[in-house]
Amino acid sequence: MSTPRLTEIAEKVYNGSQFIAYDYTASPDFDITAVKQIMITTAASQKCHIVIKTKCLTAATIVIKKDVVLGTGGSMSAGTTITPYNRDLASTVTPLTTFKKDYILGSSGQSAGTTVLTEYALPGIECVIPLKLAANTKYGIVCTSVADNNGATWVFDFDEKY
Repeated sequence: MSTPRLTEIAEKVYNGSQFIAYDYTASPDFDITAVKQIMITTAASQKCHIVIKTKCLTAATIVIKKDVVLGTGGSMSAGTTITPYNRDLASTVTPLTTFKKDYILGSSGQSAGTTVLTEYALPGIECVIPLKLAANTKYGIVCTSVADNNGATWVFDFDEKY
């Protein structure tokens, strides 16, 4: 392995990913009948290496879905933007990957996507999911609590150089 590559790996371990986004539930607001949903959309020509970290107040299942389609009609909503940040606060580079929380699929032409991963999050223990996301794809994260009034924090560490 070349010295520049070793330096790159060491810097990544020390500094973390290039970008970070995060969200939390301000009050316990999701449960088995009202799931928490976050959509990740990758850019047209940009793969994304991401590490998803979540910690829930009570146990929950976390399902990652690929090729989500919002559809139309009903109460369709693209969700609320989660702002990603460059870890280098002096940098003007902004990520192309986008994050939206609390999206709603709509009543026609929608698709919840294909499940690619299901994880069980234990209460109070960080659940870590590393993934390489394909370019030009919508991914859905669906977090379903096994108890009422769950809350969670979400951290998305990601790079777009891959």
